[in-house]
Amino acid sequence: MLILHFYLYTLVVFLVEVRSILKYEEKMKKLFYSMIFISIWLLPNLAIGGPDRATLLSMSCAACHGTDGKSPGAMPSLYGKSSKYIEDTMLRFRKGERKGTVMNRIAKGYSEADIKLIASYFGKLANK
Repeated sequence: MLILHFYLYTLVVFLVEVRSILKYEEKMKKLFYSMIFISIWLLPNLAIGGPDRATLLSMSCAACHGTDGKSPGAMPSLYGKSSKYIEDTMLRFRKGERKGTVMNRIAKGYSEADIKLIASYFGKLANK
């Protein structure tokens, strides 16, 4: 949403500047209308937005735990685990109560709210 506000603010400032220039140069009129057209064309794409925060946070897990938490190798799968289990395990890694190779360091990079989002994301996948 912040990107949309910044985009609209920049567009308004640009339009005000171009409007004053339009009085003096005919070529700028073409630029002005081109910018209007491009802005109208891009606005719906900006309003739609991208993936939610839980999806973005969970993407980093795919490198080790596989796409959608389905691990292809030695790493444990997150798919099929409850969100409560994933959350508790991540919090234990974060606090140093559970030993791991890199998970202790990775878990420390997330806030408790981030861990809840990640856990709920993978928990929902298991229930589909």
